[in-house]
Amino acid sequence: MTYLPKRKINFLLINLWKYLESPGLQQKYAEHLKITGK
Repeated sequence: MTYLPKRKINFLLINLWKYLESPGLQQKYAEHLKITGK
């Protein structure tokens, strides 16, 4: 595994968090849960 600077990791985590927090994604996930019935 390649070494990543801590700042780079934090940047990636923040972007991932923003992506996960986006309303569109949450709606898609809710629809997915309805489809799978879980």
